[in-house]
Amino acid sequence: MLDEDVTPGPGDIDLMPASQVLDWRPLVSVWFRAADVDRVLHIIACESSGRWNAESKRLADNGMRAQGLLQHLDGYWPSRSKAANKAGYTNYGDIWSPSDQVAVSAWLAYNTPQGFGHWVCNEGET
Repeated sequence: MLDEDVTPGPGDIDLMPASQVLDWRPLVSVWFRAADVDRVLHIIACESSGRWNAESKRLADNGMRAQGLLQHLDGYWPSRSKAANKAGYTNYGDIWSPSDQVAVSAWLAYNTPQGFGHWVCNEGET
């Protein structure tokens, strides 16, 4: 049982139904080009089923864990969120924040050589 004075962690909060992936459209539309919004929603559906608190049960080959709406690897997150923020993709460095996840994802997609290739669930070309 959770102590009333403790804020629940991501694992303690109910999961978002997968049918609500489209609810992320307004947020995705803030950071991604209109032509890429459906592509990003597909990635969200595939990576996390629209759950902002999704966490991979297994570690990646490099020992990192994928977390959040767009399943960012926790070991890369600090440097990527700082780089994105510096480039104008405003975020607070919170891997569990959907807003931060989407802003950093847009920076990765549009400003790194790998582009949309950062996601296994990516469909289409960059």
